[in-house]
This record gives sequence, C-alpha cells and structure tokens, in this order.
Amino acid sequence: MMMNLNGYVFFLEVNDNENDNNKDDNDNDSDNDNSSEYIAIDISFPTNTTTDITTNDGHHGFWTTTKPIYFVLHGLHGGTNEEYIRDLTIRRNVEGSIVIVMIARGIMDTPIKGWNIFHGARTSDVHTAVTTIRKNLLTQKQQNHNPPLFIGVGYSMGAIIMSNYVATYGPECALDAAIAISGGLDMRYQKHAYRTQRLWQPMLAGSLRKEFLLGKFGHRVKAKLSNYQFLQILRASHITEIDQYAIVPLNGFDDLDHYYREMSALGDIPHHTGSASTPSSNNYKFHNISIPLLVVHALDDPLLSWRATVQNDVDGFMHPTNLVQSGSGNVLLLLTKSGGHVGWPLGLLPWKEKWRWMSDLVMSFATSVDEVRSAVAVSSATTTTTATATTTK
Repeated sequence: MMMNLNGYVFFLEVNDNENDNNKDDNDNDSDNDNSSEYIAIDISFPTNTTTDITTNDGHHGFWTTTKPIYFVLHGLHGGTNEEYIRDLTIRRNVEGSIVIVMIARGIMDTPIKGWNIFHGARTSDVHTAVTTIRKNLLTQKQQNHNPPLFIGVGYSMGAIIMSNYVATYGPECALDAAIAISGGLDMRYQKHAYRTQRLWQPMLAGSLRKEFLLGKFGHRVKAKLSNYQFLQILRASHITEIDQYAIVPLNGFDDLDHYYREMSALGDIPHHTGSASTPSSNNYKFHNISIPLLVVHALDDPLLSWRATVQNDVDGFMHPTNLVQSGSGNVLLLLTKSGGHVGWPLGLLPWKEKWRWMSDLVMSFATSVDEVRSAVAVSSATTTTTATATTTK
C-alpha cells in the first residue's frame, strides 16, 4: 500500500528502450523484451499548502513555500511503508516541504507487465522520475526564477542507486543535491563481506526469495532460469547468492562482477588500476558528479560493509581524502563509528526518537546546500548589476 499521507499517488510509465547513452546496457533481457513497466510516485504535501495538480502554467501553484523538495529512494524491498521514510515525511511536511517517494517497479502495488523487473543497476527509472517531476511539479515561474531545492535521498539499496545515478548522469542529473545513507560506492567489495553474509543477510535473503522470487515474480523466475539456477535460489543463504543465481541471469548480466560494476558509482574504475594514478584521472563517471553528494555510512553497518564505501589505503582512490577531492570536489563523506544500517538510534529509549538523527541530517544538509546556493545567486546578481552599471557609465 502507498503512503499517501496528504497527497497523491501516480503511476509513471518507464521504458527500457529510451536513449540512455548505454547507461543501462542490461535493462533488456536476453529475450529482448521491450515492454514498458511502471514505477509509482507517492507525493506527500504539507497540510498548509495548495495542492492543485491540474496545471503547471503558473496560474495554479502547488504550494506557497520555497522549502526544499525531497525525492526519496527506498531500500531493497521496502517502499513508503518503511518507518524511516514515514519519519522523514512527517518531519519535513511539518516544515512545509514536499516529500516524494519513488516506488521501484514491481515493489508494493506497482505492476509488472513483462520481464524487466527491478534490479539495482538501473538508473534510468530515477532519471525519468526526477525529470518528469521537475517539469510538471514546478510552475513555469518557479522553473525560471528561484526554484525550490530539489534534493535526492537514498536509503540502503536506494542509496546505492542514488549515488550511481548522480555519477552516471553527471551534468545531466536533474537533482540539485543528493544524500546517500547506508549504501555503498563499489559493491564489488560486498562479494567478500563474509561476516554480514553469515550473520545478517540470511534473513533478508529469505524474505526476498519468499516475497518476490517465489511469490510475485515466481512464474517469471521459473520460466527464465535453468533448473540448476532455480535450485541455487532455493539454497541461497545471503544476498550475494540471490544476485548471482537470480538477478544476474534474469537481467542479462555477464556475471556477478559485471552486475556489481554496473550498479556502483565507482564501478567503472578497474581494481587493478594503479592507486597512485587513479585519483588524478578524470575518465571515470565518479569524477563527473556535478551536484553536492553527501555519502553517510556507519563503520559498524551489519549489512553493507564500510569497505564498499571507503578504504584504508592512503594512496588508493577510495581513501576518504581522495574521494572528496575527486572531480570538481562535489562529494562529501560522513563516516560514524556506530549507527548500524539505516539506524543511528538516539538515547536510552531510541523508539521515542525514532529516526530523528537521519531525518534531521537530511534536512540539515538540504538547508546548507540551499543557503550556499542562495548566497551564490545573490553574489552573481550583484556582480551582474555592478558590471551593467559600469558598462552604462
């Protein structure tokens, strides 16, 4: 079921045949299924704003606030029913912000028509969603003059996709800023996260297998996979095995390494590349990040190893210093000693505070980016006015 706290739910058609400059080469499976699929856009408006959605011509506005608009990507098999998303939505709605959650194809009540089910390497759905929202949610006046900050927020798998989207699309990214919480930048390192594979992932793997691979998508899985692959899914004890025996063959990837490269913001950087020369090279998509991106990770995350985000090698590209100095310097890192996975509980009674630390962090980052953006705009306007006055004299 959708959240719809105080707003609307839309189903948006997405097509894997869009001209994506080979960004998602593996969106079409081996049978070349060209069917369009659907994602859901769940929009929650503040209670004190106008919600006329009939036009975007400037005569009927959606709201009267200039507060940031939050675009949210949920976890692996979550949606708007996730408590941390509801927490963010309620807190930001009270402040006058709109919160928009993209529900991935096949998740919750979104239908699946063909074979192109969800996988973590697809960024084209995000781009379709954010460009559509930017075009239709903002009035023409807002698009041309002082539009609200449009910030992406990703959690867990949504954080992996968010980082990958921002890196893959570079200057074409339709967001103004983004924050990725408890995700990863290079999922190839997750293949060797044996501790989490033994202790925490079995529960998540069992849930995914039961709900999707044997449930909602069961007939597709059985039709596409060999008997051996299907048997391995039944035996899979962690997410890496689910990816290897289900996601990879279902979506036409060459192997597990190929899938993890495609889904990672750092995936196009070869692991054998010399560490000393890698930071100065500008040939990788991570260097093309054109908006402020804050990556947040707890070093005790039990599901996604911190090694998929940063490394200890001071000369390596994934050392924190080298990551934040890459490209145009748009990447920021916030690493905490503790916090778990999409957690960061507060106080002796954490259920009272819920996800306040994460939700307020998102707000603080959005506010900071917005303040800097406003200051730059004022400075540019002042410079232009001064130059005009000088020319006139």
